[in-house]
Amino acid sequence: MKRAFLLILLALLVAFPEVSEAKKDKQSKMIALVVAPFLQVYREKRPESEIITQVKKGDRLVIAQVGEYWARVYVPPNNELGWVELGMEEPKVQIIPETDKSYLLNTFIFPLLLLASIAIIGYLLRLYLKLKNKKALENIGQS
Repeated sequence: MKRAFLLILLALLVAFPEVSEAKKDKQSKMIALVVAPFLQVYREKRPESEIITQVKKGDRLVIAQVGEYWARVYVPPNNELGWVELGMEEPKVQIIPETDKSYLLNTFIFPLLLLASIAIIGYLLRLYLKLKNKKALENIGQS
């Protein structure tokens, strides 16, 4: 039982991406959903600039300004402004409306399906072992 609880806890930690709690700017209606495995947030709009932080796939950053190759975003937890590369050949972020709820699939539904699968497999394994023990006891009783 302890092992199952630890597995469920580990699945939740892996499945839930960190969500940015940036200030809601009245003009900012867009979110930068990180699609690259890792993405640097720079102090200025150039790769040689100081790196403020690094975000991971699934993180959401509130956008203050969008350009052709760069987006200015609020960086958690202090909500300071930083710049992220949008990606020229391969997209690093996906720009989505703040009201777009497609991230719910990855944030809530996938972990629930994962937990349900673990529970079903655990139940079936327990049932199998119970039947196996019952059959073993019947075989001992017949001899």
